Amino acid sequence: KKIDARIGGDFGRRRAERREAVGVEQAEEFGVDMLAPEEVDLAVTKTARHGECRPGERCDFIVEVRNLGPADYTGPVRIDDFATLIGIGGGPLPGGSITALTPGWNCVVAGAGARCGHAADLTITAGGGPIHFEVGVTVPAGTLSNSLRNCANIAWEEMPGVVDTNPANDRDCATRPITVD
Repeated sequence: KKIDARIGGDFGRRRAERREAVGVEQAEEFGVDMLAPEEVDLAVTKTARHGECRPGERCDFIVEVRNLGPADYTGPVRIDDFATLIGIGGGPLPGGSITALTPGWNCVVAGAGARCGHAADLTITAGGGPIHFEVGVTVPAGTLSNSLRNCANIAWEEMPGVVDTNPANDRDCATRPITVD
């Protein structure tokens, strides 16, 4: 039996198992779509670990990803993370100001933010507990902005073989005041 290497990973294995169970010839004869992607509803939540941030210091945030169903998800987990100063001198912070703090996670500069991911494929069960990791955002020294907004967005293009059933919960932000001494 042949597995489509374009998708690979757990999705490729599940598709191969479905083909094996039904039989490729019967699937083609009766029009059974053996390439149908898994449907999941991954939801992201962003919360701050600090009540306030300070210029020249790191402000930490928690990213939580929960699977609301209907199927379990196993595969890469990739999150786009963006930080913005709000107020005087505000604007987007460079992606290099965002770092992963949780072991096994890494953030690399991607466009105006950072793409964060786990080194291994993860399983997030439908209706089960969430996965989470922490990121740190370095607030530039000397900033006059009055708050920091940090947002997380699920990077579906890096997570092949699934269909997101609810895009409305794929992004969340947390905002914290910046205290200037």
